[in-house]
Amino acid sequence: MDEYLTVSEAAGVLGLSVHGVRKRIERREMTAVRVNARLWLIPRPEVERHQALGRLSPGPKKGTPRRRPVKQDETEGTPP
Repeated sequence: MDEYLTVSEAAGVLGLSVHGVRKRIERREMTAVRVNARLWLIPRPEVERHQALGRLSPGPKKGTPRRRPVKQDETEGTPP
């Protein structure tokens, strides 16, 4: 069983959340074997491949507009 990692173990190795690993499996960015309704196993070479890619930092999705800070009215908060 050493040749496979659980989603939780893979997340720990990759420095990602469990949700992040599951999303990569769902998007088919990472191959995994579904054992039953709740258990996915990821081959160790697949985890090592993603570790070597080094593109694991979270960030905004492409095409997602950035939030702009809300500007406060200059007169707001000053006494009359």
